Amino acid sequence: MYFFDPYRASFPGGFGNFYGYIPPLLLPPTNNPYPFYPFPPEGFRQSKQSPFPPVDVKQFEKSANKFLQLMKEANLFITKIIEFPGFARELMTAAQMSNENKVLELIKSTGIAIPVRTSFTPDSIRITFENADKPGKCCHLLMTMKW
Repeated sequence: MYFFDPYRASFPGGFGNFYGYIPPLLLPPTNNPYPFYPFPPEGFRQSKQSPFPPVDVKQFEKSANKFLQLMKEANLFITKIIEFPGFARELMTAAQMSNENKVLELIKSTGIAIPVRTSFTPDSIRITFENADKPGKCCHLLMTMKW
């Protein structure tokens, strides 16, 4: 069955089979055997229930509390650098001489009570604060600072 549409016919070349500018409910009849439903039939509605189990935030809250401790420890270190320029100079000098034991000793002297790992280059120092009971079980804070 041919459907004449004066709107489409008014364009040079017409729209052909392209109905992008006509709202879907106003499409001309076609030979499509499947009826157009603006909403899926009742039997095909998807469930609003999530396929995932309900979330449990207990572990996430524990990790956040432990991470807060890491941030307090990192704050001790940063405050020492800001308030005592001599400390910063001594730390950089020890790192420049590749004296890793001295660098760790200086970092621990700021009052940090948790394990730290350090690495340094001529451009920066990288300190990892960790407070996991077992490695990889909770959280760590990686701090990289240029000098």
